[in-house]
Amino acid sequence: MTINNLSEMATTLLAISLASERVVTIAKTAFPIWLADEKKTDAQEVDLVADRTRRLIVLAIAFASAWVTASFLADGDGAAKFFGVVSFGNAPTDFGIPVWIIGLLASGGSSLWSNFLGYTKAVKDVQTQRKASEGLTYSKAAKEQGLITYDSGNAARRRMTDPTLNQLTSLTDPAFTIADSRVKRP
Repeated sequence: MTINNLSEMATTLLAISLASERVVTIAKTAFPIWLADEKKTDAQEVDLVADRTRRLIVLAIAFASAWVTASFLADGDGAAKFFGVVSFGNAPTDFGIPVWIIGLLASGGSSLWSNFLGYTKAVKDVQTQRKASEGLTYSKAAKEQGLITYDSGNAARRRMTDPTLNQLTSLTDPAFTIADSRVKRP
């Protein structure tokens, strides 16, 4: 799985999650007595036992709406496939997730997104460390062969025996400045 595949999956899940939240909001607005009003105790705290049915119905609406939305993204001819697969990426690095799992993930809400962002950051950090390690390995191999690395370790050149040629072939600033030069800029 590449970072691009992960990014594509995150975008898809976000879009489905937003659509699912809109459906839940519409349902809560249409039926406020059954879906929007939490059951409370005499101390005005949420009664978790009495409010369980309402919360389960809201979760079921969120899951159903996310599942239906994800079914339109399933691989195939564009028709809704409730038990299809949504593919991310291009072959050979692509991977697929069943539609009902996409629906379940998209209906997860903020807890899904906080975990997903944590995983995405971890993947990015691992790739950054891998790239830095490859650069150090390259620099070390170049130094062992008598080469000079530049461009953050992505390129190398052979050291010249003549000091003037060595200076000319390096990527360092010249020994003079434009202000001291006889060349006038227009």
